Amino acid sequence: MTYFLEVNLALAAFYLFYRLLLHKDTFFKQKRAAFLITYLFTLAFPFIDLTRIVGHQQPIVALIRTLDTTLPEIVITPESSTLNLFELLIGGYALVAAFLLIKFCWQLVVLARIVTKGGREIHHGVEVVTLPAGQAPFSFMRWIFVNTDSCSSRDLDEIIRHEQAHIKQRHSLDVLLAEA
Repeated sequence: MTYFLEVNLALAAFYLFYRLLLHKDTFFKQKRAAFLITYLFTLAFPFIDLTRIVGHQQPIVALIRTLDTTLPEIVITPESSTLNLFELLIGGYALVAAFLLIKFCWQLVVLARIVTKGGREIHHGVEVVTLPAGQAPFSFMRWIFVNTDSCSSRDLDEIIRHEQAHIKQRHSLDVLLAEA
């Protein structure tokens, strides 16, 4: 649980960094590199020993021995609660993780349904899966998805070129990595 908490805190910090500095940046290769470095760093962050970087702290026992005052003895007895805060946090984290996993699986099912039921056309040697009206074009792995009825031949060529760049740069793998 500590590992997941530290990873998510690091992701939140990097997201803040992204929103402040890279959000409107048009250098896509640098943005992609920043995202990949972020993912790798956040996965490794919990294993980094910060005490070596910050310096060794004096143990709390040595600090207590230097105090001149004697504190009264206090006995703490646990309440007979069946659910504690840690269990509540774990349950909440598990619920969110399960929701995101179900959402991701559902997106894959919808995508598979579009691939199997959508019409296929060849445009300039590229296989294009036709989308229903009102959906924006996109690519995933080797497929390009476009509503061919709603765009002109010139627009279709431009969309296909754009989506081919995404396929060539393997942006689908970036999306899968981010989802993981």
